[in-house]
Amino acid sequence: MGRLNARQKRERNEWIPCSVHLCSKARKGLGLYCSRHASTAIYYGHPLQTALTRTELDPYKRSLIRLIKCNRDHPALKDCLALIEKWLEDHGQRTKARNGAPAQLWQHKLDKEVWRLTQQNVSSAAIFIEVAAVHFFSMQNQDRLALVTRQYKFALGRAFLLTKGRRVRYGCHGSRINGRAVFSIGSLCSTAFRRVFEAMAEPFKAYHANTSPRSEPLRPSDIERAIGKPPRRNRRTSKEQSK
Repeated sequence: MGRLNARQKRERNEWIPCSVHLCSKARKGLGLYCSRHASTAIYYGHPLQTALTRTELDPYKRSLIRLIKCNRDHPALKDCLALIEKWLEDHGQRTKARNGAPAQLWQHKLDKEVWRLTQQNVSSAAIFIEVAAVHFFSMQNQDRLALVTRQYKFALGRAFLLTKGRRVRYGCHGSRINGRAVFSIGSLCSTAFRRVFEAMAEPFKAYHANTSPRSEPLRPSDIERAIGKPPRRNRRTSKEQSK
C-alpha cells in the first residue's frame, strides 16, 4: 500500500474514536481528539481541563489583596509590578507600530490583547492579583489544576489576558483567545514570577487561613530570596577574617 496523502489520512482518522477515555466520538481532522475535546485542548491546554470559576478564585484574590496592601513597599512586589508595566508598554508600542494592520500571527494577536488591557486602564496590581490567585489556587488544589503543567500555564495566561472582561462574537464573555498567545504569556508569568510566588507561599497561607495579623509584613529573608540578593555577611566574621 502506498503512502497516504493528507486527505486519505483525514478520512481514515474520522473512523477512529477520540483518544479521551470513555469518549466514543470520531476524531476531528488529523488530530487525536473529537471536535469538543480538541477545542478544550486549544483553549485550556488539556482536553479534560475546565475553566476556573469566580467562586473558586475569589477567596484567593481577597487574601492576596490583604497581603499586598500590607506589603506595598515590598521590593519583590515592586519589581513584579514594574515588569508587568514594561510588558504592557512593550506590547502597546508594537501594536501602534503596526498602524492598525490586521493581526495575522499569534504574536500580533498577543500584542493586541495586551494593548486592550492598556486601553481599558487595567493596573499592573490587578493583573498580578489575578495571576497569583491562579497560582495559589493550583498550589492548594493539585487535583484540580496541577502546578507547572501545560494547563497551569494556560490558566495563568487566561488570567492575565482576561483581567478585564472581553466581549467576542455572539455575546460570549472572554473565552476565545488565540491558544498560542495564551500559552506564551502564561509561560512568561510562570518563569518571571516563580521566585515571588515562592517567597509569598508561607505568608499567603497565614493570610488565607485568617491567622495572620493585618499588618504582618513578609520576612526579610523572603524579600532577599525573592529579589535574588545574597545573604548578609556577619560583621564579627568579617572582622576576624581581616585580622
